[in-house]
Parts: sequence; C-alpha cells; structure tokens
Amino acid sequence: MKNDNRSGKYKKGFPDKQNLVDIFSGNWFCRFPKESNLVSGGNATAFEDERISWAEDKLGTFCGQKILELGPLEGGHSFMLWKKKAKEIISIEADDNAFLKCLCVKEIFEMKNVTFLKGDFREYLRGNSNNGFDSVIASGVLYHMKNPVELLDLISKVTDRLYIWTHFYNEEIIENIESYSNKFSPIQNAKYKDFYFEYATWSYNEWLGTNEFCGGLEEQSKWMTKKSILNCLEYLGFSNIAVDFEDNYHINGPSLSICASK
Repeated sequence: MKNDNRSGKYKKGFPDKQNLVDIFSGNWFCRFPKESNLVSGGNATAFEDERISWAEDKLGTFCGQKILELGPLEGGHSFMLWKKKAKEIISIEADDNAFLKCLCVKEIFEMKNVTFLKGDFREYLRGNSNNGFDSVIASGVLYHMKNPVELLDLISKVTDRLYIWTHFYNEEIIENIESYSNKFSPIQNAKYKDFYFEYATWSYNEWLGTNEFCGGLEEQSKWMTKKSILNCLEYLGFSNIAVDFEDNYHINGPSLSICASK
C-alpha cells in the first residue's frame, strides 16, 4: 500500500475555527480570548490586554478611528481595536508565520475592517508621510529597531496620538542579570538630527532563527534608556505623555507602556 504523506497538510472532520488555530499548533505565543472557546496553547494575553484599554483611556476612544498598528504579531491587539469599534485598522507585519497567523485571526473573527499588510512598516511610513492616522499602536517594536529614534520620528509625521509598549535599557538592573548583561554593549551616546540620546546595543545571537525569536529585521537593535525615549517624544512634539505598566524585572528586560499625544 502506498504511503500517504499528506496527513500534515489535510484536515479530516467537520470544518471549524479550531482547525485554523491548529495549523500553527504548538507555535502560538498568545492565547485566544475566553469568549472564543478556541485553544492555542499560548500564554500571552494580547487578545485581552489591559494595556490597550489603558491606552484608550489616556488617548481617547478608538471607536470610529483610523488606526495604524506596527507589528501585530498574532493579531491580538488588532482584535481588541476591532472590538473597540475602530473604523479602519491597517496592521503591518514582517514575519511570515506571524502574518499568516494574523490572517487566520482575521478569518476566525470576521474582522472585515482590518487590513494586514506583509512587509517593513518603516518603508510604509516613509512612503505615507502625508497619510494621517488618528492613532498609532506600536507594541513590542521599538526595542527591535537599529534606529529607534528614526521610527519615532516617522510615526510623529502621521499621527498626534501614539501608544508604545517597549523594553528599555536600565544599566543598573541589566548589569545585575547575568543572562542579559553579556548580550549588551556598554551604554553609548548618539545623535539623530539634533537630538541626542543614550542606548545600548543588543545582539540577538543564538536567538536568530529559533521558534522563540519574534524580533526585528536586523541582527542587532538599540535599546534606548527610559529618559531618552521620553525626551525623544517631547522633542518630536508630543506634549501629553503618560507612563504605566513599568516593570524593571520583566522576564525579557525592563519594560513600560507610554501614551503620548500632541
């Protein structure tokens, strides 16, 4: 009898939404919202994230807004913005598997006003500087940038309202965490246009190419200090800045959420 090697590509049984989730069985970072009754095996709470609700409280309602989302990963925040009745969501993802997961999420929840684009959101921003958005959501992307100040500058040209969640460099803390201290360069100073900032270079090293890696497009990135991030937002014209969810001992390094508006 001829061997049938198609079992990994074909699904028997009644077609349902769990089958879409199971395409990436064992590879989801996020768990699906409880209301969906779908099981992914992931642990991150992006589909039910209090930080996005906090952002709406600080920035104003997302209802009826045109929103640009940078790096949706698996579409959890896209789902939340959709649930909050955003008028249009354009969400840009560079990673192949993450992008395909986002398409599955869009199909599962019938998120018709969400458009997922595949590519580099920096190039999109460079080509759409005259295309305004009511809000930009940039969660988990700033610390993956080789030029983080440029990204903030590009964002500032398309919106007056910004939410960021990011890791930041805290020398005192990171130098005392053995698993992280040897991955960073010493703190350095740099200049972007006429803005000066502090950062340390992070090298992905052995993470590159692994299932755990969901980082940026380069092999290294710059982690700015908290002070430099906040000063940069002020430099770019964001006058109303709120900080919350600061966690100096996050498993992946110091982190915080920022809402900024002009």
